[in-house]
Amino acid sequence: AFLVQPDFEILVPPDVPLWVQWELICLCDPPVRDVLSVTKLTKASLKYALEQGRTADDVLYFLEEHAAYGLPDNVRLTVEQWAKPFGKTNLTRVVLLRCADADTAAALTRLPPVSKLLGERIGDMHYVIDENDIKPLAAALEKAGFMAGLPAADPAAGSGGRRYPSLLRDSGHERTQPPREPEFELDAGTAKGLVYSRHSIAYFQMEARLPEPADLYPDLRDIPAAWLRDYRNYHPSTRKDMVEKAIEMRTLLQIRKDGADVRFAPRKVQETRGTWCMTGLGPAEERSGNAGEIRLLADEWQEMKLILPGINDKY
Repeated sequence: AFLVQPDFEILVPPDVPLWVQWELICLCDPPVRDVLSVTKLTKASLKYALEQGRTADDVLYFLEEHAAYGLPDNVRLTVEQWAKPFGKTNLTRVVLLRCADADTAAALTRLPPVSKLLGERIGDMHYVIDENDIKPLAAALEKAGFMAGLPAADPAAGSGGRRYPSLLRDSGHERTQPPREPEFELDAGTAKGLVYSRHSIAYFQMEARLPEPADLYPDLRDIPAAWLRDYRNYHPSTRKDMVEKAIEMRTLLQIRKDGADVRFAPRKVQETRGTWCMTGLGPAEERSGNAGEIRLLADEWQEMKLILPGINDKY
């Protein structure tokens, strides 16, 4: 339960069920969250709740049902007063069907497929059409021999929804003079063209120098040179350090397994039954479905070397 104050503030303890808090948010202003949350019922928040389908009776029943000490009389009377004018007037978005003359408007009422989609008649030449009936009405008019122009998708298009300007004068059929071509003074070094290309290389500056190994591998100085140079059987603890370094740098290992030299991309190291193993991607012929991972125990390969692309991948 929550507490409804005479000043329209509502105190919400932390143990109030979430669905009750949800309904309160639909009826009131956004709450101030704390150990004891505080929200407030206002005329604007009540109007919003009524617009979302609630009624004054629904609001009062909910407040009375969950108010720990009841609903103050002034709050009940004020909610009824605020909600009383609601629904007496409503703004509805509709479309106006405009006929060329009264005879055409009268002829539409004699066409059953069309007449059932016509709304209220305004004057001699206009009908109110519901937005949901626009396309069915246009199809029915098309079958009846009329060609009804659909309204513009953007109401701000104006002027009957015309999207394409006319090159003819309104007073006659004389074509206007074509617009003069703009006089640009293009500099070959800075010209970007008349059509913007999002990924055009002309918008980017070319890097003037090649990256140094230190730029690509900031931790290169921390790697023993022997790991990159010597292809041999290392001590088990060193082998594990090399695997972990390859995982950290997202690079490869060259290992000798069953007499063959292969490149292996380790992904993780796991401790298993007194030893450890590495899991990663190896030669396609050793993977199930050419997409699975391979797991190798620490003693399943012999010589090894750390491979850094651009440093020692060609040797």
